Amino acid sequence: MKSYLIDELNEHGEFMNEADIAKFIIQAYTGPFHRIKTKPNEKQIKKQLISEFKLTFKKTEQKEIYQQVSDHILRLHLVPFIRKYKSADICCGMFIKNFDHFADSYASTIPIDDVGKMLSETGIMENDAIISIINRFNNSNFIPSHSDLYKEHYNPAYIIVLNDVIREYITVL
Repeated sequence: MKSYLIDELNEHGEFMNEADIAKFIIQAYTGPFHRIKTKPNEKQIKKQLISEFKLTFKKTEQKEIYQQVSDHILRLHLVPFIRKYKSADICCGMFIKNFDHFADSYASTIPIDDVGKMLSETGIMENDAIISIINRFNNSNFIPSHSDLYKEHYNPAYIIVLNDVIREYITVL
């Protein structure tokens, strides 16, 4: 995961704060299950995806369709995906399909010692603040939001998808 975090920092580091880094790490460990652990309502998810797309499609310059956050998990960027494939249904289907692959490992406590070591190795100076946010997630399922600066410059609009799900959809795409 360290190399993916370094990629994210190289791409957006000047706009990231501790919450953005912690959010990236939480997503890399927990995948799409950082917010919900059971299969969500498909209509509600589709409505949410379309709404997010409409809010960001004119503002985003994101061209990459996906971004790996760990060896098994990626962010699927809604705007370039929907622009290319013209389908929020496929995005919704992938998000829902994640829940067929749920494993207890995605719901485990994020190992703080591993995170601290990784942060030190990447040269990130705000280790204590990031670890504090991840501890809040571990203890009370607190999910940080992206910082205003990150939102303003990057306009994030994505879903978290397991690589196993993407592999199932490759023939469709």
